[in-house]
Amino acid sequence: MGQGQEENANLVLHKSAKEGHWCMFQNVHLMISWMKKFERQFELAVEGGAHPEFRCFISAEPPPLPDMEIVPESIM
Repeated sequence: MGQGQEENANLVLHKSAKEGHWCMFQNVHLMISWMKKFERQFELAVEGGAHPEFRCFISAEPPPLPDMEIVPESIM
């Protein structure tokens, strides 16, 4: 993730949820501010009646300090 890919990621997320595709978002630790938006977009995609075959994977490096949060708990 990064380099202005937020909008593309939202489109992929919603299309995948609707059509039953798998999607993967890598390196989300680079997009800490976007993760709260992603959390809401994921909720909307699932609430809208996600396809049973829909799967969403994310990857991130661990935070540098134990008290830091990158990925919201609800996404975990």
